[in-house]
Amino acid sequence: MPTAKKLNNGLTYIPIEKPASKTAAVLLLVKVGSNYETPETYGGAHLLEHLVFKGTKSFSDSQKIGEYLDEVGGDYNAFTGKEMTGYHAVVEKAHIGRALKVMFELANRPLLRQEDFDSEKKVIIEEIKLHEDIPMHLAGDIFFQAMFPNQPIAHNIAGTRKSVERFKYQDFVNFYQSHYRAEKMILAVSADKDTLKNLDLMDYQKIRGGAKMSEISSSKVSKDSARIEIAERKIEQANLILGFLGPSYSSKDRLKMSLLTSVLGGMMSSRMFIEVREKQHLCYNIRSDMDFYQDLSLLSTEAGVKTENLYRAIRAILYEYQKIKSKGISKAELAKGRDNLKGRLAIGLDSSEALASFYGRQWILSGNLAGLDSIYREIDSVTQADILEIAKKYFSRETLSIAVISPKADKAKVSVELNKFR
Repeated sequence: MPTAKKLNNGLTYIPIEKPASKTAAVLLLVKVGSNYETPETYGGAHLLEHLVFKGTKSFSDSQKIGEYLDEVGGDYNAFTGKEMTGYHAVVEKAHIGRALKVMFELANRPLLRQEDFDSEKKVIIEEIKLHEDIPMHLAGDIFFQAMFPNQPIAHNIAGTRKSVERFKYQDFVNFYQSHYRAEKMILAVSADKDTLKNLDLMDYQKIRGGAKMSEISSSKVSKDSARIEIAERKIEQANLILGFLGPSYSSKDRLKMSLLTSVLGGMMSSRMFIEVREKQHLCYNIRSDMDFYQDLSLLSTEAGVKTENLYRAIRAILYEYQKIKSKGISKAELAKGRDNLKGRLAIGLDSSEALASFYGRQWILSGNLAGLDSIYREIDSVTQADILEIAKKYFSRETLSIAVISPKADKAKVSVELNKFR
């Protein structure tokens, strides 16, 4: 298992050995995302992720950045989340120096030109429009709004059209200078032993420190007894997401909840898939998932159904939650859930890029690292009694929330179905 190391300037370095690997992966995470934004800077972390690719001190424009990695077949990209921003590249191991150079340039030496700022805001607005045109994406947005109204975690990572339009250049520069500091960065590198041994991290020692370690504010669930958000759109189906507040990433309940989610709706033989799709024929797509953050998680189930079947589908989905809360799961389901969770972990960690992400995200969300063997042992220790206990604990009427995107939906009827849950 890797060990995290602190460079002199406060940056965290995680070397991850992958024996016999022909590739090397570099992931640079910055502890800033949409949760760290204020109403004046909504969309700032995402806009910044775009802008750094417009040019750096060593690469004058996006074409030169791309060519430098394209020449060696590199695969590279970036992402913004609610609690982190990431820049990543995978290359043949002989070219790891190129990947390290580009990630360093993006995070520490971007040009951030006013003209690029003005033009990229237009691109972001088009991205927001595209996002809003996909019903399930929009349902995800309003699900967060139902659960956490008027809180940073509720707003879209890209911001809104209005927030992007009114964003001022100097506020943007201040946002970058405040958050892109060594203490808020994690560099995770996955490669074979010799490649890791010969890495040159001198540039990363030069990244400026002095960050004020701002923390995200704890998110509070709405006290509104309804917690229902509905948006009417001219679409063919009703798209819904419903779910509950769950444990934090660091909680001892995290893996228990992940196992429960697999049994509930995380595989083709799960309860949701068999009961709601295969037996009742209410939908084509249905799945349950967990989204983990530093201080909370969300367990949700999403489905697309015929508009006239909306209330019946809500009833059917909640019934599966209710059954597990009342009776738990069988011994066979527990065994299947354990092996499913372990199998997906093993498959998902087969590449150098996946390993870098696995350990980098662990550190940024919890400040700790756990190897696969210890995670397996924890999964194998979960019992039927554990599953029943956490279902009773987290399947709470107090946090149950729902978002619906549909041509037509009656909030009162949706409320009736939710109020049946105990």
